[in-house]
Amino acid sequence: MQTQESFPRWVDVLFTRLRVRYGSAWEAKWEGIQAADVKADWCEELSTIFERNPKAITYALNHLPDNFPPNVDGFMK
Repeated sequence: MQTQESFPRWVDVLFTRLRVRYGSAWEAKWEGIQAADVKADWCEELSTIFERNPKAITYALNHLPDNFPPNVDGFMK
């Protein structure tokens, strides 16, 4: 796994947006899991999408579900 300092900037921006959007529901979703491990998973899953089409991340952020924080698979859909 990557250390937190080695994540691309877009991963930190993405997680900040999700934390602001979902608050404690976002934090509770990953309770008991190191934040760096969650970021590493999201980074691995989304990096090829981001590299091919950075606007896809923006689109996903603009179309987040209202009621619950997504996991990485839900975010990609």
